Order: sequence, then structure tokens, then C-alpha cells
Amino acid sequence: SMALGKRRTKVIYYDCTNFYFETGQAEDDKQFGVSKENRPLPIVEMGLFMDRDGIPLAFCINPGNENEQQSLIPLENFRIYFIAYPVVGCQIVIQNFFQSVGKPRLSIFLSLTRQLLFLLPFLLVFPGIWGIDGVWASMAASDFLAFVVAIVTLWWWMRHVMRRMELRAGKLNPSTADDRNN
Repeated sequence: SMALGKRRTKVIYYDCTNFYFETGQAEDDKQFGVSKENRPLPIVEMGLFMDRDGIPLAFCINPGNENEQQSLIPLENFRIYFIAYPVVGCQIVIQNFFQSVGKPRLSIFLSLTRQLLFLLPFLLVFPGIWGIDGVWASMAASDFLAFVVAIVTLWWWMRHVMRRMELRAGKLNPSTADDRNN
């Protein structure tokens, strides 16, 4: 959703509500529990986190017979996930830049770094160390490392392009251009 527009997440709103089902039997998450309407029907509870504009960030659905405080668990996970959130957009912009200048391989490489190169290995390791927090840490770490790789790739490409421009303009001697890179 960050690609669609800037999210205002300094203030996060939370609401918990119940949904009832017009059936007389409890099954799966549909369980008999306390509801505001006092209906004798199975319910599920939903916790919803929204940004300052009321746009949903995350939600969880729990059985209707559980304490609704369990629906607050995603709040702790948000703290872990949002550590790297400010840099996510930068990686996407750099990836789109390479696509627009006719470098689809670099764009695809940057696209794969976050999900394939970093996230999958982190998901295999981090949860074994930190449990469910490791899942959220995996996402934050992969976002941050993808950002670093995108910045380094952009820097390398810009340096390469500038060197080629200097060579074409005759400002560099081709035999010394390789020495300058070392």
C-alpha cells in the first residue's frame, strides 16, 4: 500500500468487533461467546488496525470464545515490522528507475532481492531463534537489506554511466580508465 501513496502511521487506531452467524452450531472459529447484542449465536471477533486516515493496516480474526485482548498481539508485531518501513519506498523507486531507463535485468534483480534473496532465508532462520517475532523481523531485515542493495546498485550504475560519458567526451584516456576504478 506504500506504493499507492504515503501512509500516515504515527497514530494507529484499533478497534475490536464481533460478527455473528445465523447458525445454531459452533464450528472452527465460530464459537459461542460474549457479544454486545447478547445474541445466542456463534461469533468471531476481529481486531482491526488503521492508519490516521482510517485505512486498514492489518487485522486478525479470533474465535468468538476467546478474550479480545488476544487481538492486540499484532500491535507488538507492528513495532518490529515498521522499523524498516521508511526505506521500503526507496527500493521500489530505484527498481522502477532501472525499468524506465531500459535496464530490466537490474530491475528484476532488485525486485527479487527483497522477497527471494533475503526474505526466504530469513524466514527459515529467524523464527527458529525468535519465534513469531522472527517472522516480523525477517520482513524488516529483508526490507532494509533490499534498500541497501538498491542504493549500492544505483551508485554502481551511476558511476558506470558517468565513466562512459567521460570516455565518450574524451576526458579520459581509455587505458587509464581501468586504473581509476581500482
